[in-house]
Amino acid sequence: MKLFKTCELLSGYLISTGRMMELDFSSVTSLLLAGTVTALLFIYMMRKTSDKYPPGPFAFPIIGNSPQILLSGSLAKFIESNHQKFGNVFTFVSGGSKRVVVSGYDAIYRLLVKNADCTSTRSIASMTPTIKIAAQKTPGVFWAPYPLWKDLRSFSISSMRDEGMGKSTLEPQLIEEIELFIAHFIEPNLNNPIEMTLGLSQATNNMISQMMFHRRFDYDDEAFKTRIESINESFSIGLKISMIGNLPFGKYFIKSAIERDDYIMHTILLPALQHLIDEHKDDLDEHNPRDIMDKYLIQSQKEQNEGKANHSYSEENARILAFQMYIAGTETTATALRWALLFMCLHPDVKVKVQNEISEHLGIEHKA
Repeated sequence: MKLFKTCELLSGYLISTGRMMELDFSSVTSLLLAGTVTALLFIYMMRKTSDKYPPGPFAFPIIGNSPQILLSGSLAKFIESNHQKFGNVFTFVSGGSKRVVVSGYDAIYRLLVKNADCTSTRSIASMTPTIKIAAQKTPGVFWAPYPLWKDLRSFSISSMRDEGMGKSTLEPQLIEEIELFIAHFIEPNLNNPIEMTLGLSQATNNMISQMMFHRRFDYDDEAFKTRIESINESFSIGLKISMIGNLPFGKYFIKSAIERDDYIMHTILLPALQHLIDEHKDDLDEHNPRDIMDKYLIQSQKEQNEGKANHSYSEENARILAFQMYIAGTETTATALRWALLFMCLHPDVKVKVQNEISEHLGIEHKA
């Protein structure tokens, strides 16, 4: 009897186990089927959405054109090869985001001039979380929506021209900065390798500061060095986040970079700029503006008195505008100068031609 009961229990266990295995197999099959259907629907929707975009190279689901970009060796080579195939306007996919490449005068003119009301607002989708949050309340000139962007851009350009941008009136300050740069960085290190990154960034930033805040900073000022290093680091982090953040699940790999960017922005750069702005507010003379920030604060006060709700000229937006001008002018100009110096070192014959041309048109005694 005990043997019979044992066999009966064992057979029941085997039957129930078989049912469980059958159930598990059925569940796995259902999951696979559901996953396949979802993937097919995703591909179908992508194809259907793509009908609204210009033609372009085949893009894989989820990863987009990342494999072709890697095989091309660089994004520039990838775009150049597809430009030859698809013309001046084509679409490619970076991660899950579609990018439309537009080149050629006619296409760019139709896009940015004829349809300016649709294309003048810059998207913040690929920017850092720090910028996304700031851009909602204090967009500066970079992230201001159209037509506020147009108004603030016109103000910025006209104010910079008033301060000498593109004119000979800025030449004395420029020559002074060059002489100070040579005396501080070049002359003490003649015939020795020189690290140019920080020095050139400081020099270019000083020129922006003279237009923005009517002052320059000493090269040995530790706070000034920290600000310049932070500007360069913030620019580098922004590029990294905008690129990796567009890849599938990319945001999970740049958490530390996002936190660092937030720290730089709110702990180092914005407080320093706010201090400079507060100094301007304390001794502001509405009848005698000294620089771009004075003109901005005067315009802000004017619109407040008129009851205009224009956040582009708010006092909170002032430091973001200053930060954007620093970012736009410091790193880019310094990088261009470093490349120019490198090419001169690699091609001394070109350096001689450049110097001869300067001497021919400006004279040997000219400080240029």
